[in-house]
Amino acid sequence: MNKKIFLGILFSIIGTLSHAMEISASNNTVLLEQKIQEQNERIDGLTSIVEGLNTKIRELEETNSNSDSNHSKKLIQDLGKMIDDINTKCVTKDELKKILDDYVTKDDQKISTNVKTKEQAYNEGITLFRAKQYDKAEEKFLDAQKQGYKPASTNYYLGEIAYYKKRHKDAIFYYKKSAGLDAKATYVDILLLHTAISLENINDKGQAKLFYKTIIEKYAQKDSAKIAKKRLSAMK
Repeated sequence: MNKKIFLGILFSIIGTLSHAMEISASNNTVLLEQKIQEQNERIDGLTSIVEGLNTKIRELEETNSNSDSNHSKKLIQDLGKMIDDINTKCVTKDELKKILDDYVTKDDQKISTNVKTKEQAYNEGITLFRAKQYDKAEEKFLDAQKQGYKPASTNYYLGEIAYYKKRHKDAIFYYKKSAGLDAKATYVDILLLHTAISLENINDKGQAKLFYKTIIEKYAQKDSAKIAKKRLSAMK
């Protein structure tokens, strides 16, 4: 058991027993026996649940090791504070279990809500993009991007929106980020084609040709390669 927690419990026990001795001095034997029995039950409950709480902290540290580091640190700090609060109070096992369960349940609900919000923004962005409502779609994808949700495809869609709105420099920027995150995505041939066309539009024809040649070589069976051949021929 954590030394700090054990000392906290020990001091709590000492304080309780001191109080019990004062009661004994007043010859209130029945009340003393009841108090001792009550404290024995509470001490047993505290010992058991604190050990479980230490285990829970280790589990939470492992569970949150891949999630946002600030969130993980905040969670562990809050649990540590809760332990300190418990050390200053004498609560039953059931009471402490309820406190811990309520805390963890609320935190799990918060995480679930955040994930749902990210996914919802991303999915709404796709729906709006397909409907060619590019301004509204961009807002949704920027929201998803800010929350770190599917960064490769989110940047791809932001690139597509910029491409169709003829913001070619922005499109190239987003395409580059997307390709850097996932170079094997199913949409990569389109990403490369639209990058090449965007490069043409900003008069970087040398780079555009390289992209067209890459598409023709790597994606020969796709429509993007046919378009690349036509555009490359037109540039000669």
